[in-house]
Amino acid sequence: MPSSNADGSGPDSSRRKFLTTVGAVSLAGIAGCSETNRFTTITGSWPTRGYDAARTGAPEDVSGPKPPLDRRWKAAFPGDWNKTSPVVVGDTVYLGTMVGGLSGEVAETFLSAYDASTGEKHWSRSIERYTPEQNRRYGDSLTATEDALYLQTFRGLRALDFDGREQWVFENTGPDFGGTCHPAVVDGVAYTGAYGSTTGDDEGESAGSAGVFAVDTEDGSSVWRFTPEKYVSDRTFSPTAADGMVFVSFWQSAVVALDATDGSVLWKREIPADTPVTVRNGVAFVATDAESDDYRLYALDATTGETVWNRAIGGAWPSRGISHDGDALYLSSDRYLLSIDAETGDERWRAFREASDSASKIDWIDDEHGLIAGLGIPVVVGDIVYTGDGEYGTLVALDRETGTLLDAAPERRSGASGSECSPAVADGVVYYTTPHWLHAVDANTVEFWRR
Repeated sequence: MPSSNADGSGPDSSRRKFLTTVGAVSLAGIAGCSETNRFTTITGSWPTRGYDAARTGAPEDVSGPKPPLDRRWKAAFPGDWNKTSPVVVGDTVYLGTMVGGLSGEVAETFLSAYDASTGEKHWSRSIERYTPEQNRRYGDSLTATEDALYLQTFRGLRALDFDGREQWVFENTGPDFGGTCHPAVVDGVAYTGAYGSTTGDDEGESAGSAGVFAVDTEDGSSVWRFTPEKYVSDRTFSPTAADGMVFVSFWQSAVVALDATDGSVLWKREIPADTPVTVRNGVAFVATDAESDDYRLYALDATTGETVWNRAIGGAWPSRGISHDGDALYLSSDRYLLSIDAETGDERWRAFREASDSASKIDWIDDEHGLIAGLGIPVVVGDIVYTGDGEYGTLVALDRETGTLLDAAPERRSGASGSECSPAVADGVVYYTTPHWLHAVDANTVEFWRR
């Protein structure tokens, strides 16, 4: 079993680490820099999948690498395909993973910490073990704040310090598998869904353990709980917090807006939601399950729940999240990456991937026969969209305005299936996962310098 450093030390767990701002970024990875910048210290903040509590995936003050891309480092983690999206806190990258858990095996959840600059593993701690009777497939859930890390486990939502030591556990689990949530943490309260939720019966009884919890981050005590009625399904997507409200979508059932203070219902829409909600500029966006042959994308007024617009987005299964850069939405699917005008719902561009195992790069083409684009949330930084490619298990960079492929990370292999997790970006470096590996990619500054 992986263990911590011999002296029990880990990365600095003080508040100062998290408050190291990405505004003070180094220029490693930017065109024109010398090769020595590859070895500068990387610091930044990427707290959760989708970046923030509003799930926008498009921070304005984070710098990413300009193509051509090059591998900075890669590091092994405990387990293989079952892992979280990476988060960045100061000079450390954190990753949650699961070992075992298939075919009745005993499973174990780990939390690992890596140096953001070099990939050196600081420590890897066992957080929880599962018996075959308890076993549930682990899901993406890791979230960071200035004070703690939050990770969903079988026992409940855990708060951990930056050395991986437990602070508290909040029981939000139920009897059946439903899925994990990334908590949205705002003003000392963590909003999360039920892990292993159940469905209410046809007579309108309360839906078992399904619902939304507000948890005090200081001590793990309950602030409030929302329990939906019969319109809810067996899966709660990650809650979204914005403008004093909490938005939560229930798989193929509904979108609900709650008062963040007391959990009272502000509005609900019974639509077949298939992603978490993304909120920006007073509008809530969610993709829905296929109606007839098409999935749809809804824009809802965040205050009233009324439809601003909705449009068909094709027959490809949407990813587990939507990015919003202030002007456009970006949504991956199992066939393409789509960009939509946020105000009108008009399509801006659609990028497809050509199936070609012999391609030296992943070729994205404007063709309706492209294959897997990836199911993670696209990340929008500067004028580039970064997303995973499921077939090749790598990272691709596309032009934000046109969808043109700019480059693909050098680490790729057909069938790697590594794209359901989303990238994190800090200080000119993109972090992403494939089975068994955590990768860091920055700009190939030597090639730029020689041009």
